[in-house]
Amino acid sequence: MLIRSQFTESDYTDLRAMPLEEQPAFSPLGYYKTDALCVPLTVSVSPLVEQHLIRFAGDEGARHKRFLAVSFTDPKPLTPMLEAIERATGARRTRLVGDFDGVQVYEYTRQ
Repeated sequence: MLIRSQFTESDYTDLRAMPLEEQPAFSPLGYYKTDALCVPLTVSVSPLVEQHLIRFAGDEGARHKRFLAVSFTDPKPLTPMLEAIERATGARRTRLVGDFDGVQVYEYTRQ
C-alpha cells in the first residue's frame, strides 16, 4: 500500500529515518494499525518519491499484481502523485475504491 502524507512537512523529512507509525507526517498510522506493507510518500512529487516508487515496483511490489494508493485530497493536488505512481510502477489506475472524508483509496493493477 502506497500512502501519501497529508502534511507539507513530509517534503522535508527523511521517510526512512524511523518506523512509519512513529513519524509525525504519518500520525494516523500510530492509531489505525495495519499489517500491510506501507510505502511512505511525501505530499509532493519529487525525484526522491519517484525513486521510492521505482524501488517499490521492483522490490516489495514486484510480486503483487494489484496494490492500493491512499491519500488525503489536501493540501496539494492528488493528480500529479497518481500520475507519478503510474509512470514509476507501470501500473494502471483501475478505480477509486473509496472516498472517506477526504481520504481517497485507489486500486492499481499490473499485467
